[in-house]
Amino acid sequence: MSEYEDETSMMNNLCLRSQKMQYNSLRKRRSVELHAFAKDELNSKALVNELFDQAALRNEKLNWTTILNQVPVDRVSSLDNLVSVSREDAEAFGQSFEDFVISCEFDQKACGREDFASFQHEQYGSCHTFNAHQMKRRITSNIGTEYGLKLILFTDEAEYVGATSATVGVRFDIHQYGSISFPEEHGQNAPVGAATAVSLRANQITRTVLPWNKENCTDKFYNEPDYDGHYSYRSCQKGCLQRHLKKNCGCVTSLYLKKNEKVCDMLDKTKYVCVEKIRSKMQSGKIDDCFCSQRCSEVFYDLHYSTVKWPSSQYEGLLLSAISNTTAAAKIRDSADIKSSVKNNLLRLSFTFDELNAKLIEESPKYDIWTLFANIGGTLGLYVGISFITLFEFLEVLADICLFACCYRSSNK
Repeated sequence: MSEYEDETSMMNNLCLRSQKMQYNSLRKRRSVELHAFAKDELNSKALVNELFDQAALRNEKLNWTTILNQVPVDRVSSLDNLVSVSREDAEAFGQSFEDFVISCEFDQKACGREDFASFQHEQYGSCHTFNAHQMKRRITSNIGTEYGLKLILFTDEAEYVGATSATVGVRFDIHQYGSISFPEEHGQNAPVGAATAVSLRANQITRTVLPWNKENCTDKFYNEPDYDGHYSYRSCQKGCLQRHLKKNCGCVTSLYLKKNEKVCDMLDKTKYVCVEKIRSKMQSGKIDDCFCSQRCSEVFYDLHYSTVKWPSSQYEGLLLSAISNTTAAAKIRDSADIKSSVKNNLLRLSFTFDELNAKLIEESPKYDIWTLFANIGGTLGLYVGISFITLFEFLEVLADICLFACCYRSSNK
């Protein structure tokens, strides 16, 4: 039985119907009073500042109607930092687990909603973590493509917000059991219309403590005070950022904190400036009370994955028949082009272990206290030994000189 179980978090793309309706209805009427920005006129930060300045000149609050009228569509996706949504809205407008996960199988046995825990993410909306329940953990002792976790997912592309959704697919993250997933940093993408096979290899890293390392590591394993999971360096940093946002700005930007805090309205210039100021201080290391250390021992995974076209033309009919009782199948059949709908909405994901052992990466002191004592003793022994030898050789020379002098005098007499 493997000591390392794969905990797979699948992140679906963010879907906000309210913004989608705004976008579709407002694209047809562009106000001549608003300044339309050229494609590469400003970088993202300068563009946001200019948008706020123009809204202030019009004596109104910045809104998505103005943004969609002024900013070219291919640049709207770079303004993700202006999107703010509450946990309740993300759950309400996001895709439900039942619509998202069409089929689930683990080690050739069916799995379902009871094997997943869900949370809301400010960027990816509804997220679902497999193998998250302590009492219902799925453990495998098999390797090979026949085993592991296999999923068929439905992305529902028609519900994507056109201006802020440049890609279609899912994002997944493989992380240590009980740890906190940050898909925006460590996740991988999987495309629609394809079968993506991911093979895993566990790695356990053990770090040294001071003074042999530049900074001390920690054996903390308790749950994070801010996030619902075990301690990690990134969760410590992100938690510290959210605490400072709460303290200085009166709101937070993360949806999956333990407490359901008020989310910052990033279309409010005061809140936006405050959030960006705290983020800048955090990135430059000017916040002094964020003391975060790496774990002395933690597990991470090497991933190798391949992608092939899926489903084949011959298999497509069988697939639709197999999922005929799902909402996904109904939406696909109601579409004008069934083949395109299958290609643009369905994907297959599979996760298996390469091996059931783990690679150990261990830091060790290159020069510890015992090595220092041994070298000092060896050095002293070498020099003392040389001193005794030299002394005996000097006495021997004196004895030879005296003996030679006595013999020489005796011969002259």
